[in-house]
Amino acid sequence: MLTKFESFMRQIGLWVGFVLAVAAIYGAGPFPFIEQGVRLGGAIGSAVIITLMLKPLANEFGGESPNRRMFFWVIDLIILFGFLFTLLNFAEVYESLWDGVVILETPTLAIGFFGTMVIIDMVRRNFGIILPIICILMLIYAQFGDLPG
Repeated sequence: MLTKFESFMRQIGLWVGFVLAVAAIYGAGPFPFIEQGVRLGGAIGSAVIITLMLKPLANEFGGESPNRRMFFWVIDLIILFGFLFTLLNFAEVYESLWDGVVILETPTLAIGFFGTMVIIDMVRRNFGIILPIICILMLIYAQFGDLPG
């Protein structure tokens, strides 16, 4: 049963990738009809969905045990639903940033931090460990780089 589920999820990932490619070509063509914030959020959200479906934690850490594989699929689904919440928050914050009136409160920053960690994990799953390390170092430098001077 778990094999059928994994095959089904792989098919979903491939179809989402195809739809994303067609939408990117059509939506960013000579007459873009989709607002930039929606395009960015949609592309990142689709990339996370594709990565979760094609490179799940169950394949990486699950081994042969069906219980461990199911546990890691549950973790991936929690990451997916949490990231969907992050995308909804992104849409609200993007509108506020565009209007020029934004107050980033602690819950908004926490949701953004969760989204950033999900993106860094998706980069790790796709490209290995070195690129996320570089990304984290650059984020630390952006935050604290000017402090000694």
